[in-house]
Amino acid sequence: MIYRILVLLILLIIGIAFYYYHKRTTAISQKFPPLKLAKSAATLSACTEALKKVSYMDCFAEDIAQNLEQIQRFNKKLDTMKDILSEKFDTKEMTFQKFNGVLQGVEQVVTINMRIILNKISAFDYEEYTQLSTLEWNKDELAKEKMSIYQQYIDFVQKATNDNEEILLKLDRLLLEISQYNTMEDIMNMPEMIALDKLIQNAKLYQ
Repeated sequence: MIYRILVLLILLIIGIAFYYYHKRTTAISQKFPPLKLAKSAATLSACTEALKKVSYMDCFAEDIAQNLEQIQRFNKKLDTMKDILSEKFDTKEMTFQKFNGVLQGVEQVVTINMRIILNKISAFDYEEYTQLSTLEWNKDELAKEKMSIYQQYIDFVQKATNDNEEILLKLDRLLLEISQYNTMEDIMNMPEMIALDKLIQNAKLYQ
């Protein structure tokens, strides 16, 4: 009789332990689900939604906030530029269409950069990074190596974020100068336009 009670007690303890283990594992998988952020992020609007999903990652929080702001600023600059030019020039003019094509190309470059950032974040094991961050990992060579790799992810995202800022700076210069020109040909030959066109061509090489 006592033997049966002990067996039942052991089975009960195992069952409870399994239940809490399963519950904890499920909670972790829900908190840190497998990420495929860039898969459906074909537009800047979709990139915005994808970035919001990972805003909980504190190691990327500052860059993600900046990326979201960059998308807003980029859209605003494009709208302002198109409004100014549509008042000065015939939108059906071939040169205007070429200018519009350059702007669409720049939008594609920014989208590609955002997708690259999202891909990098998707590959980042935030759960392990968080666990390592709470340990004295600097005393463990393997943990130190892992943290070094994670830091490379963080550095990459920061660099890509800065690259987007450079594009926005080029658009700022273009927007500043654009009202001074009276022909679309002059605008298309501006150093900023040439630099943006070169940027688009370089991006196509890496697609």
